[in-house]
This record gives sequence, structure tokens and C-alpha cells, in this order.
Amino acid sequence: MVKKESQHYELIRDYLSLGFDQNFDETESCYFEITARNFSEKIKKQLDDLQLVFARRREARPDVMGVLKKEISTERITAEVKTEELNISDFYQAKEYMELYDAKHGFLFTKEDIPVRIKKGCNKYMIHYTFHHRTLTLAKFEKRIIPKEEGIKVKEWFPEALFNEVKYLRI
Repeated sequence: MVKKESQHYELIRDYLSLGFDQNFDETESCYFEITARNFSEKIKKQLDDLQLVFARRREARPDVMGVLKKEISTERITAEVKTEELNISDFYQAKEYMELYDAKHGFLFTKEDIPVRIKKGCNKYMIHYTFHHRTLTLAKFEKRIIPKEEGIKVKEWFPEALFNEVKYLRI
């Protein structure tokens, strides 16, 4: 039986938060939240009027969204979580969220292997060119439980890892 995507949202949120915090030196702050159900006021403050309209629509909410504040800029990050084999519509869903919320980084996390047909159809050139210097990264993850700690480990990145492996999550 396939577990619901929502059972992984918190771990993905924590993983991204730590990943950006541990790997981006120029980061002043980063904040991630589960947005599949609603957007907090903290995230809403980072959106323009049209994006706020999208945020009210259930079908236009990424599973996880974050804000990365740097010295001279603020970047948004979106993430979608899938527990079944990826298909091309999953890729376009993740791409749509990036475009709707003007995200610099987008992620499509999956528990299954990333299919070769997706990799061939979404080669590195297409991903970077299509998004005008934005990056959509696919990632296969597994849940890991180490004594007194719980988190995820990314087993595969496509086209490449955006940051080094995260040093573990929560107790």
C-alpha cells in the first residue's frame, strides 16, 4: 500500500530548510512551510497580488514552499512530493508551481526511482533553459530512522544535487 504524500511533507520541509541553511553561505534566513492545505501570513507577505489569488485555490498550492532571504535578494522555493512512480504530468505540475510563484528553485521529490523516460524528456538543457535560470530538481528520497533521529536521505538527484547531503534532522 502506498503511503499518502502528506505523511512526508514535514520531513521534506525540514530537509529543505536544513539543506539551504547548511549549504548556502550567503543566506540570512530561510523559512519553509507545508502549503498543501494553506499559506501562512509569513509566506503570504512574500507574494504579489496575483500570487495571493492563486494561493487561495487548492489546486494551485505546492506541497511545501519556502523563502530564502539573502543579503541582496529574496528567493522562493517550491516542492512537490509524490509517492508513486513519476509521470510527465508530475513534472509539469512542479514546473507550474515554480512559474505561478516565481520560484528560483523547484523540487519534485519521489519515493520511487526517477524513470529514464522522464530523464530523457527533461534533459539538463531543457530544464535550465525553460525556466530562465531557474532550476527544477528531481530527487528520489527514502525515509531514515536512526536511533533518536528521523529524517530523509536523497538517494538520487536529477539533473544534479543543488546542495550537499543534509546533516540529520530532528530528535
